[in-house]
Amino acid sequence: MQQNLNLKSNVKKAIQTINGSGTKFDKIYRFTNENIKGYIKYFDLKDKLLLTVGSSVDQSLNAAYVGCRDITIYDLCPFVKDYYNLKTSAIMGLDYSSFLKYLCEDIASLNEYLFDYKLFNQIKPVLYKIDVDSYNFWSELYHGGKHYKLINNLFQNQLCKLFESIDYNLYLQSPHSYMYLKNILPRVKTNIMVGDILNLPYMTNRKFDNIFLSNIYDHIKDDKYSLMNFKIALNNLKNNLNDGGSMLITYSYGNMLTE
Repeated sequence: MQQNLNLKSNVKKAIQTINGSGTKFDKIYRFTNENIKGYIKYFDLKDKLLLTVGSSVDQSLNAAYVGCRDITIYDLCPFVKDYYNLKTSAIMGLDYSSFLKYLCEDIASLNEYLFDYKLFNQIKPVLYKIDVDSYNFWSELYHGGKHYKLINNLFQNQLCKLFESIDYNLYLQSPHSYMYLKNILPRVKTNIMVGDILNLPYMTNRKFDNIFLSNIYDHIKDDKYSLMNFKIALNNLKNNLNDGGSMLITYSYGNMLTE
């Protein structure tokens, strides 16, 4: 019963966001705007425990690609679980070219395949097996294919340039790398929670080998009080790191991280 209530609440909130009344944290990123391929090699992720923000869920997908098999996603966006399940189902259910057509195009409004209902129908059987609630969530939003063009309003107003999405993600480098991720995804354990990752130490004492905070720092207000609280949160998060663990505190958008 609780799951059904959460589903109804999330669908209602998603529709409100699509109609323009949601907050900035209710919007999803379709793909990363970080050069994950450029920095992920500096972290030891193989067979390790990772805590990461959700965002586009590309941080977790690339981590899985390099061998991480236990990933915890923590994000303020209430739809992060549903998007993770949709995106992984798309990887499992579509070929490389169709996946890119379904989720990525330089100018989204001109992409006739973006969130295409026919492609969604190819994904649905996989999505149903992965998570029934996410299957029902997206099915409600598609409304029999009548509203598929509106679904893009649930996402950040971000041009997902095809060459950047491919360049930034290890799993999109080629059809071969895409197939590799497709084959290993069923073996990846993923735990997804909604909330502020900076508050994690107050909710659990679980430890991780790596913590990815992405660009959370960019959303911190530039005042002494906010920056002090951010520093305190980072110090607290250290308690959730295993000995020898690493934390990506922020991401710098610059050439120094570009290969």
